[in-house]
Amino acid sequence: MRQKYRTYIIFIFIFLAAISLRLPDLEHRPMHGDEAVNAFKFGELLESGKYAYNPEEFHGPSLYYITLLSAFIGSVDQYSKLTEPILRMVPVIFSLLLILLFFYFRKKAKISVTLFSILFLTISPAMVFYSRYFIHEMIFIFFTYAFIYSIYDFINNQSLKNALLSGFSLGFMIITKETWIVPVFAAIVSLVILLINKSINIKLHTTHFISFIITIFTLYILFYSSFFSNSSGLIDGLLTYGNYFTRGTIESVHNNPWYYYINLLFLFDNRWSEAFILLFSVLGIFNVMMNRKDNPFLLYMSTFTILTVLIISFIPYKTPWNLLLFWPGLIFLAAVGINYLYEIITGKFIKIAVTILI
Repeated sequence: MRQKYRTYIIFIFIFLAAISLRLPDLEHRPMHGDEAVNAFKFGELLESGKYAYNPEEFHGPSLYYITLLSAFIGSVDQYSKLTEPILRMVPVIFSLLLILLFFYFRKKAKISVTLFSILFLTISPAMVFYSRYFIHEMIFIFFTYAFIYSIYDFINNQSLKNALLSGFSLGFMIITKETWIVPVFAAIVSLVILLINKSINIKLHTTHFISFIITIFTLYILFYSSFFSNSSGLIDGLLTYGNYFTRGTIESVHNNPWYYYINLLFLFDNRWSEAFILLFSVLGIFNVMMNRKDNPFLLYMSTFTILTVLIISFIPYKTPWNLLLFWPGLIFLAAVGINYLYEIITGKFIKIAVTILI
């Protein structure tokens, strides 16, 4: 019981730190061009009450509809009255929800792994910066990892609750950003690997699977039809994938080499480095692969993260915030690596030294 209370106390302190890094001075940084475009698109919805999905630009509708709640709480009903905090509060909230979600991972991993995970999610420069960025990414990342967790539970423990949670998460991924295909493909392959490794037995119940599909289609129809006010949005939501496939493969100013994301994380602008997390994630992956029969969830997270890194690294079209797709996964595996280091080192003073270093 004492251990349980200690865990919650540590989590509360870390969560307060996360809030203190994300909330202050949201208005002090000038808006990036993509933020400004999203603000303009949201302003149209705010003032006219109408929205039409564009299959060529701007990503999915979820960001704009969710921001209506932020504007309502802030008593803003005109585009000219919008402020940076009103807009940026949305990614802040979803970044905090992501930390809460990873705390829930303690059901599948050791407490030390969970606490290190949420600590690094809290202080990672990449996570903090894009948590204060009015783009689709933080909503997308939250629902991606909610899906990764819930679909694992759905496969292993068939229930209506798990079916609805995984369907809701995937549905929100689809209505947020077209790149949902990448993490879903990585998740499916990872589950197949678990099946080959005899770590899981897949038994789908028809009723639960139908509930899963209905949940996804309901969200798709509601949001892409702009709540039944734009029926062409249902077709545009499908046509967009041809546009994004072309964009991802042709020459562009956004084309970068395969090591672009890793390079950003190792040393950004000669000031910020997250190489610590990268190096310990390698140790974590090594530990998981050497003991792949021990914890299927860790093997699942490892294969999902590795596949995601490889896929988005070899897609020529790159924007820096896309690294968030795999970064929480590598943070989780870095926590696994640190836990493994504690297990293999001996001596009280060595452990204290390692703790100080970390």
